[in-house]
Amino acid sequence: MENTIYSFIKVSHLNALGLETEQVYFLMFSLGAIITYLIVHPVISWFIELKSAKLLSYVVSSMLVIIVLFINAMYMEGIASILFNLLDTMLQVLGWFGIILILYYCVRKFMGKI
Repeated sequence: MENTIYSFIKVSHLNALGLETEQVYFLMFSLGAIITYLIVHPVISWFIELKSAKLLSYVVSSMLVIIVLFINAMYMEGIASILFNLLDTMLQVLGWFGIILILYYCVRKFMGKI
């Protein structure tokens, strides 16, 4: 038996219903996308109401960097072994970038009040 994140799914039972493994994974990813949308949508709406364009820009640019990393990983041979190291480093860089943005705009706002 496979020891994966989807090991709780009994594929053999679903095969009896006529579903292939790929279809089950497609349904799981679709359900995950819908749940993520339902969670993220109110947060994004709140950011828009607060006029937090800078925060939204940071979040979207961070997601694009992560997507580019995974697209590169799909097409490059041998990168799978170092993908987690790259992901760890990239997330640290994005975290520091976020902290620097917060400090920059806090200092800028503080200087504007003086």
